[in-house]
Order: sequence, then structure tokens, then C-alpha cells
Amino acid sequence: MRKAYPLSVAMRSFVQTTESSFPDEVIEAGIDAQREAYTAMNRLFDLHRPSGLRCRDEFLGMGEPKVAVRRYWPERYIPDRRILFIHGGGWYLGDLDSHDHFAGKLAHDCRSELISVHYQRAPEAPFPAALDDVFTAYRTMLEEAPGRASPLLVGDSAGANLVAALSLRCRDEGIAPALGQVLIYPVLAQPGSLPSHRDLSDAPLLNAAAIEFCWRIYGRQSLASMDSQQRSYLVPLEAESLVGLPPARLFPVAFDPLRDDAFEYARRLQLAGVDVDLTLGEGLVHGCLRAIGSAQEADRFYDAIRANCCDLLADVDPT
Repeated sequence: MRKAYPLSVAMRSFVQTTESSFPDEVIEAGIDAQREAYTAMNRLFDLHRPSGLRCRDEFLGMGEPKVAVRRYWPERYIPDRRILFIHGGGWYLGDLDSHDHFAGKLAHDCRSELISVHYQRAPEAPFPAALDDVFTAYRTMLEEAPGRASPLLVGDSAGANLVAALSLRCRDEGIAPALGQVLIYPVLAQPGSLPSHRDLSDAPLLNAAAIEFCWRIYGRQSLASMDSQQRSYLVPLEAESLVGLPPARLFPVAFDPLRDDAFEYARRLQLAGVDVDLTLGEGLVHGCLRAIGSAQEADRFYDAIRANCCDLLADVDPT
């Protein structure tokens, strides 16, 4: 029996709505059915785009295949501010529509141009396809605005894993580092390797079995054949060194098996001399970005994310 977690009335309602929209029957129906249900579930919490926000779907990259993205411009954005957003969904769910509300809201509230990436998904395209796509998107952003500051990287869950991996890859390949890396309930360690993986294994909306499934289809089975550098791009906490990475802002939540991934990453970044700060989302569960506007604790969590993004972006504002 799943233990009871001390959630507020609003968070319990959010969990119940989410679980009813993504029941076990959908999981048993296969990946295509899960993707449809996931996108439909996200629409239930969609608060619509902010007024005056413009967006355009396009493709980035000089060669083939190109990467599908959605570019957002708020009405009064600051031209030097740019964000590259990478959505979550266990590397196999999610798309430009599933995270449209969050991406648009963040662009608007940070007065920043934002590009959201629709990377190739597992199991059809396992590791490193998703990382290759976000690397292409990042390189293209650098190339289309030479002389401007690098973008800020923002990602949630599996998208936060890709943010950390992208940061490592750019360092290793001598690519200009991002302005910063903002990781929202990131997955950074192998399943079962940290205390919260066990202590919170039956947490609402993300349990240990689901994490294991996502890792398995994304690329865990290939770990044994990888060199240390490739392993770090799949499992960032297994990187031999975190020296030289961009400033990091970490946002784990209290009732999430992945909670300790962020705490351990913060500890190692600090030891490596990287500017790092961590904000724990009290009373929250994995996926709580969808609860923005319906639960006060989710609103406070978002406000902390927004404020940290704005602080990092302010470093490139014209004086």
C-alpha cells in the first residue's frame, strides 16, 4: 500500500486529476496511447498563453535532420535575454504542446525570447539522440546571434537531465558555456543509487518503477559499453569532474524519488567551485509545474524559478 503523503487539499486534487487522466490502463496500452494521454492531461491544466505573446514553430540546424522548436517572444522582451527550454516526460513523453503553457509563461514573465525544443524521443530514438538535438539547438542559437550572450538553459525532469548533459558536453567540446543551468526536479543519477530513490519510491505521480522504465528505454542498457565521458552525458552525477560548468539553480520537490539527485548535484557543484543554489519545493510532487495557478505552493515554487531565471538573465541586460 502506498503511504500517505502530507499534501494540501489543492495538491491532493491535482494528484487525483493527474492520476485519473493517466491511469494504469493507459500505461498498459503502450507508448502511443501514453503520449496521447500525457498531452491531453497537460491540456487540463493549461491556463492559456499570456496576452501579447507571439510564437512560431520552426526548425533549427544547418544540416539534416533539423530540430523542431517553438520560438516565443513576449510583447516587451529584452533582446539580449534568451532561454533554451527543454521539456520533461521521461525522455519518451512530452512535446511542444505539452509544455506550451509553462514555456510561454516563463518567456513572458522573464521578458525573454525563449526556444522550446522538441527532441527525438525514446524508445524510437534512444540516447544520445535527444542530447544531440538539444546540442544542435544550442549551437544554432549561438550561431544566429554571434557576439550576444549565451542562452540560459532551463529544463524539468528528463529535460533537466539534458540541460546538465548539455552543459557537460559544451565544456568538453570547448563550446561557449550557457548563461546558467536551471534544473527543475532533475534526474541525474542511476535508479536506486540515492536514499530518496528508496525512501520515496512510492511517491505520487512518479514512483521507482516508472523511473526504472524511463531509464531502461532511454539508454541504461548501454552504460556498460560507454566510456566515462559518454556515461556522464547519460548520468551527469557520474561525471569525473564538474569544474567549469555554468552557474546552477536547482529546484527539487519534497515528495519525489529524484529529490536527492538535486541535493547531490548541488554538493558536487559546490565542491567544484561552481556557483550553485538550491530551492526545495515544500509540499510538492514531481510534475507540479502543471499545478501553477491551482495550488499556492506550486505558485510559490514557480515564483522562485522565475526570480532565479530573471536574476541570471539580468547579467546580460544593457546598462
